Amino acid sequence: MKQPAGKNHPDTIQLISSIHDLQKITPAWKQFLSEHAEHFSFWQDPEIIQYHLEKTGNAKPLIILLLHENTIECVAPCLILETRLTFTFSVFHFPGPKVRLLKVLDSDFIFSRHADTYHCIETIFHVLKKQHSAFDLILLENLTRSSRLYEQCKNNKFQIMNFKLTFTSPKTEKIRKHILGDSYETWLASLKGKTRGKIRRRVRSLYKKFPDRVEFLKTTKPSHVPDFLNAINTLFPKTWQAKTFGTKTRNSDRDIAFYQHIAERGWLRSYLIQIDRKPVAFLIGFQYNGVFHHAECGYDPAFSKSGVGSVLNFLALQDLYKHDKPTELNFGFGENEYKKILGNDSCDAYEARITSPGFWRVAVKLQRFLSSTEEALRSLVKKMNMETRLRKILKRKQ
Repeated sequence: MKQPAGKNHPDTIQLISSIHDLQKITPAWKQFLSEHAEHFSFWQDPEIIQYHLEKTGNAKPLIILLLHENTIECVAPCLILETRLTFTFSVFHFPGPKVRLLKVLDSDFIFSRHADTYHCIETIFHVLKKQHSAFDLILLENLTRSSRLYEQCKNNKFQIMNFKLTFTSPKTEKIRKHILGDSYETWLASLKGKTRGKIRRRVRSLYKKFPDRVEFLKTTKPSHVPDFLNAINTLFPKTWQAKTFGTKTRNSDRDIAFYQHIAERGWLRSYLIQIDRKPVAFLIGFQYNGVFHHAECGYDPAFSKSGVGSVLNFLALQDLYKHDKPTELNFGFGENEYKKILGNDSCDAYEARITSPGFWRVAVKLQRFLSSTEEALRSLVKKMNMETRLRKILKRKQ
């Protein structure tokens, strides 16, 4: 697809809708990332996108590139996911209709340092207008307040096909980070005495409680992957995530190939704690372009009193400082106590949808209503000092 544009604006639009097209454009895209891109993440690398497509088998690319004089100015990295819309209220999940989600990877576009970002975003939405029959709504899982996309969509600086940005919850979430300084010890010294003591005490207590039985393992090489995923496959069904959201096989041939691809590129950095050679806590992480992405973690609740999940995060951070130190640890979207303890930087973020008028806009508004009602009830429960009792009831429901 080609389309002329004004002077000093991208003059070519290229649409990537297959793995074959993605493979052809990858060298130019990689060059753009290394030489011209202002900001990009692990999930927006074309190799990672290709690995992900091969792993899942149920997603299709819909990637828009804007070029000027054969040089990439902007990339809108998107995947079409066919799934079922789920309405969420606290720990309860209600299945809705089938939906084709256009997921914007890492909830942002990739811009050249000198791009006219407003024009790029407007052009991309014109293309999406023409492609609207391919998807039902646009998914932004972690839209940060500092992003160009947030600024222009939220302020309604343009209206194309009546696209509208809607947050699925009234609550502002955080993306917490840890900016790595001189050393782990220097960071510990910067904490309040009570917090610092808690961290050291938890680590010591675990090793004291299970003397010579605790193993802290790091996974970085392709040969490590099968054992690591086998351990997760054994452990994951016990975690609260599995009990809340459901479990699935974690060591399929596609999963192994996906993580081995990443390990071959030097981007896999994951951790595991075993007690008596049995997995009790895991952390899946990727280190890319100086950033460690804390992608997923979980632990066996039978060891919750021993704090294995917290200990794993403390030991992982210590390892990040000691070996191949990144500049930043990104904990991703959503709040958690360990993120508050370990994080020393943050930005506001939202889960959002972009819709055109019709059924799907109504569906998104319904989720917004459920989220708003939940927030109101949480405030009421807090005022009535019933948080502990309600939490116990909800845990029994999981």
